[in-house]
Amino acid sequence: MELLALDYVVFAVLLVSAALSLLRGFVKEILSITGWIASSYAALFLGPLVKPFLAPYINIEWVVNAGALLLVFMVFLILFSFASNFISSKLKDSGIGMLDRTLGVAFGGLRGAFIVCLAYFVVLLVLPEKDHPDWIRDAKVRPLLQTGTRVMVAVVPMDRLPLNITNIEGMLMNMPEQRFDQLAPKLLPDLMPKSGPTSDGASNNASGTPHAAAPGMGDTNLKEPQDTQADTGYKQNDRDLMERLIRNTEGVR
Repeated sequence: MELLALDYVVFAVLLVSAALSLLRGFVKEILSITGWIASSYAALFLGPLVKPFLAPYINIEWVVNAGALLLVFMVFLILFSFASNFISSKLKDSGIGMLDRTLGVAFGGLRGAFIVCLAYFVVLLVLPEKDHPDWIRDAKVRPLLQTGTRVMVAVVPMDRLPLNITNIEGMLMNMPEQRFDQLAPKLLPDLMPKSGPTSDGASNNASGTPHAAAPGMGDTNLKEPQDTQADTGYKQNDRDLMERLIRNTEGVR
């Protein structure tokens, strides 16, 4: 099995992420990520409060905005870093240090997988799948990246992101010979648009067979449903039996 450049890159990212988490420990990794997220939210909410203090010294508005956000972010990130180091040092002195490192390896692997899937998602946005180089298209890890990216797209609310993402499911489908939009009518016939109405008011399905118009949808002269052949035969037998009974009754009279 010949590995390509993308395979080596993915393995390297997973290995480095797991190794860093092994050295730092699970708790410190969690606290570190929590610190980044909390610092980002603090910058968004508290940054506007810091802008009036920077405005007298800086005349460029976008520099004031960026400086306020960066200042709040760095202050909170440093505070969380001190707290993370203090808590992790206490855990190393306790008896759960090995468990902390083992969980850290698992967390590092998941973080590395998220990083490579996010990178593959960005590649899909900027470069169509048909234009991918051979070292991406023929990589052994490509199906895993596609699966992981589909999961990420399903979890992350893409409608909240400032990105023009169209037909992401089609981009992620592994169909080298036929595109997703070509196979969609065969795979999802119920979701495909039907053809327009015919001249007699009936609509055509995918095979071109006309359907009768639905009640209340333009055809007011509704015909009474006819009996099928089986039902007609059964009712005709009843009529013959009744006629014979009538004739027999008249004969008795």
